[in-house]
Amino acid sequence: FATSQLIDSKEKLTQIQTALFWGAGIALGFGFFQFIGDMIGLPLSVTGLDPGYSKMVFGFPRIQAFSREPLYFGNYLLLVLGFVMANIGLKSSAPKPRALFPLLAILIVSMILTMSRGALLGLVFFFLVWCFLNIKKIITPKIITHSSALLIIFAIGFGLLFSFLGKDLKDIFIGHISVADLSFGESTQGRLLAYEKAISAFKTAPIIGIGIGNYGAFTAGFDLDSPDIKNIVNNEYIELLAENGIVGLTGFLILILYIFWRSALALRITQDDELKNYLVVLSIALMAILLQYNFFSTLSILHIWVAMGVVVGAQNIALANSKLKC
Repeated sequence: FATSQLIDSKEKLTQIQTALFWGAGIALGFGFFQFIGDMIGLPLSVTGLDPGYSKMVFGFPRIQAFSREPLYFGNYLLLVLGFVMANIGLKSSAPKPRALFPLLAILIVSMILTMSRGALLGLVFFFLVWCFLNIKKIITPKIITHSSALLIIFAIGFGLLFSFLGKDLKDIFIGHISVADLSFGESTQGRLLAYEKAISAFKTAPIIGIGIGNYGAFTAGFDLDSPDIKNIVNNEYIELLAENGIVGLTGFLILILYIFWRSALALRITQDDELKNYLVVLSIALMAILLQYNFFSTLSILHIWVAMGVVVGAQNIALANSKLKC
């Protein structure tokens, strides 16, 4: 709410964007430091990596920057990606900042290095929707040249990375990303088991749920000394259903649908092409962020609510001169 109220002009939206880019630049730099530092043997106290995401597990680190987990970092980068692509898609005759395409490349590489399958799914979803909506714009010699250059850079970069890692680590990397461990991996099987327990919890109190934050206690038989009390569902929508019942999940879905309905309304009303571009791309980024909510369940993550606030703020600017109150 605070973010949406702060954005009352395109200048404020640009200021938010600038602050986000600077913050992302610092986080991305630290993420690359974590990867390189862990690979050359720097202690975890220096790299800041959680032991579970160091090279001791996979043979190479999963970068998390300042986030608690790599998947949160990847989710945060989807918001940054939205602003980058919004700038790339601007129709302005003024030259675009040269840093946009290098930043885009760094963002994509960083998301891959998180090894968060949910974040990568969000990334693919974002680009599929963006390309579908901009199909006429992207089939140009300039865009094709830039895209080809990025693909070549990625191919060379990951070729060098895989040659450095060796065949065994390369197979582990590709196997994890491609969900080759679907039938036996702890990450996937643990999630499926958690979903089953959450559905069982929902069935005990389908209307209002078992209570906020009570999923872990439910799985532990409400034994406060059990380590299972910290369990989470790793799917926000199922966790809401279990802990808050039909009432809670419906309320959250209504909020999300209202935001996207408002984006559609703002797009119909505003005549500002630049603002339309921001509304479309940031709404796609928010969709990608919420898509990843199928793979983790922490409702209080700040950047997700900031992303919603940014989209609502852009809507407010578009609707400012309208008589509609929504």
